[in-house]
Amino acid sequence: MAILINYMEELMVKVSIVIPVYNAEKYIDRCVDCLLNQTLKDIEVIFVDDGSTDSSGEICDEFAAKDKRFCIQHVPNGGVSRARNIGLTRATGQYVTFIDADDHIEPDYLMRLYTDIEGSRADMVVAGLEKFWEDGHPPFTTEVPYDGVRSIKQLMPEFAQVQKRTGIYGYGCGKLIRRDLIADVRFSEWLRLAEDFEFYLRLYPKVKTIYFEASCKYYYLQEADNSSAIIDSGKIDYV
Repeated sequence: MAILINYMEELMVKVSIVIPVYNAEKYIDRCVDCLLNQTLKDIEVIFVDDGSTDSSGEICDEFAAKDKRFCIQHVPNGGVSRARNIGLTRATGQYVTFIDADDHIEPDYLMRLYTDIEGSRADMVVAGLEKFWEDGHPPFTTEVPYDGVRSIKQLMPEFAQVQKRTGIYGYGCGKLIRRDLIADVRFSEWLRLAEDFEFYLRLYPKVKTIYFEASCKYYYLQEADNSSAIIDSGKIDYV
């Protein structure tokens, strides 16, 4: 029986990566290369092609045909929240993380987050990230406000202030979550502002502990026409 249990654990996918894809042909090769080079190998990569009109879908098809850990679902355009929800429904890993198709990560990014959550037995990991621009704008690092494990009760008194100052709790990326905690929590597909944060606000009541990873191994492309760039975040009532 012990041998069978160990065998089943070895077969279990450790991390599911949900990647919404929309007209990302310029970046998708870089994103996939980062995933192929991950030191953590027990992963599944779920591309959701959200009605792309460029060659993004075909590129994802090619990678999925070469590596059984990669799969792709083509759907009519419905927005990033719907694409992520479809990916969540397909996920089978112990843990789930989100990556955007135009972003990239360090080779040990997934291993670091997986080691953090396994070693600490926390419900989720929140990591720092580095924003970068393609127009020569200097990169900006968003650091986590703490280091190591904190209970959600410890975080609540300063939660709104930390979110307003750093935005760290609301980023869709830079997190690893127990999949069983997500259960039926899904992104609100009708929202067009702070939809990531709204998703996590419904998830945090299920969370007892968070591990904060101080290293920044996720690189987030900040385009000038992103909603976060053109909307004054100071007008969002985080409290």
